[in-house]
Amino acid sequence: QFSVMPRVATSLICFLSLMGVQTGQTAVVPQPAGASWLDLFNGTIMQLVIAALILNVFIHAIAFNWKDEDLAQTVNIEMRYGWAMVAVVTVVVSAVASYTRGVGLREFSLVNQVGIWVSSFVYMYWTTRRHSEKVQKAAAAPAAAAAAAAA
Repeated sequence: QFSVMPRVATSLICFLSLMGVQTGQTAVVPQPAGASWLDLFNGTIMQLVIAALILNVFIHAIAFNWKDEDLAQTVNIEMRYGWAMVAVVTVVVSAVASYTRGVGLREFSLVNQVGIWVSSFVYMYWTTRRHSEKVQKAAAAPAAAAAAAAA
């Protein structure tokens, strides 16, 4: 049996923990005039956790609402590697931003956010297309078999 809800719960716990850590950091670190690299990093990690939560719920929907456990297993395997690549790229962008001495942090943050959300929604759209093509092929198979039997 396929189960994704433990990952959803873990994502929620991680999100709440990150909120607590970010609140603690905000209280301890002196506030500069503008944004700091720490703000960019915290925002990036928050975006990654929220997007991972949404993608885990999406996998749950594939498995149980669409009743397509094969596709859910495939997406699960693809997300192990794909999401790791997205996370590494966004953290590297954040690390590069730390060397700019505060110049362009807003742009780096925008690049991270766009990268995270565009990759997530494009992947979800592509997966939805795969599912609909699979359903159309399954619906066409009995008609083709009936036509072959009639001939």
